[in-house]
Amino acid sequence: MRKGLKETYDWYESRGKQLIDKYTNVGEYVKKYNKVNGTNEVSGVYMICFNNLPIAIGESSQMGVRFMEHVRALEEDGKELWGVNIEEIKAGKITIKIEVLKTGLLNEIDRRDAEIGEINEYQPIFQVEYEKYYPNDKAQKQNGRWLLRHEIREDQYIKRKYRRERIKEFLDL
Repeated sequence: MRKGLKETYDWYESRGKQLIDKYTNVGEYVKKYNKVNGTNEVSGVYMICFNNLPIAIGESSQMGVRFMEHVRALEEDGKELWGVNIEEIKAGKITIKIEVLKTGLLNEIDRRDAEIGEINEYQPIFQVEYEKYYPNDKAQKQNGRWLLRHEIREDQYIKRKYRRERIKEFLDL
């Protein structure tokens, strides 16, 4: 079991189900697949959109659970992680749409390859390179040299400190 998974299930039962049902389009999907792991229906690639703007693309062997984790993170630490807070969502300034892009990807390498392909196609604002943030958007040091996000992994998000600024470039908050 992933770290924090029990807490995520507890959160879902206590208040998460209502948040997911009310503020996202994946309530029925999560209800149906929140315990399903590694099957064709839940292993794949998905996209998160705010007000129809692609924010991030991810992959999972357990998308129903991953959606719960994302909404929980949004509620608990949304401004830092997602550039928005739960109050903005509750006020109707932001609509959350999670779209399942591909399913049936049981192999992790296949999911990661598909995720990179979808990132290149949809250009989600947290995962594409922006000249404005370089060279400040460095992720880790290796052999005495700072590596840029895309030199580590192509699906790397921009640093948290830039996410609110990036969201505000596109959304009126």
